[in-house]
Amino acid sequence: MKGYSFILILLLGCCTTSLFAQGKAKTIQLEKGQVLDILLLNDAGNDAAKQKYFKEAYPVAQKHGYQPGAGWAVKEIPFQGNQHPELFVTGSWPSVAARRAGLSALEKEVDDFHGQRRTVWTNFQITYFELPEAVAITTDPAKYYVATMFWSAAEKPFGQFLEKWEKQQKQHGGTPLLTLTEGTSPFGYHHNPDYLTITEWPDEATFRTFLEKDRAADHTGVNHLSQFRIN
Repeated sequence: MKGYSFILILLLGCCTTSLFAQGKAKTIQLEKGQVLDILLLNDAGNDAAKQKYFKEAYPVAQKHGYQPGAGWAVKEIPFQGNQHPELFVTGSWPSVAARRAGLSALEKEVDDFHGQRRTVWTNFQITYFELPEAVAITTDPAKYYVATMFWSAAEKPFGQFLEKWEKQQKQHGGTPLLTLTEGTSPFGYHHNPDYLTITEWPDEATFRTFLEKDRAADHTGVNHLSQFRIN
């Protein structure tokens, strides 16, 4: 977890570290048509490279409407799948067009933009979603939150699987706060699950009861999954 406070001071705009702090409520509130970035990050521990990157990159992104969002740590071993990011971070843009313009400007104005990212993070995966409707969620530090991502093997059985999986989650006490589909991963940053959701659970024990049954369930239609706690 070394360097996290420094990353978030810069990544979340030098003024919103409380959105990442433990024991704090965290909110995502966006309008229809805005773009939500989901970033999965692992820190390389190079503070000098971080400082250079954010000093150069953040003002350019901000000019094109980029806004930092809530961020969560991923401290525990993943429940399912082989991905283990250290940070689950969000950001937003006014539109897809604004995001494209911002990236183009970053590539032109920031020296070796993508190379700098590879120096700062050993893992940097992005999926962004153009929101079909407004989103307003808040996480409660007294509850338990799990991010789950699925990749489809075949459309019809995958849809049938999701219908059953969502129903079972609710039956076991899980409340989906955010569900995202039809994302895009930029070239070089591929992640792009077919389905991403953040589920709120009353406590860890309630989730663990569901997890035990889910691990034994039929996952026909699912090519891959990734699941971990965000806190």
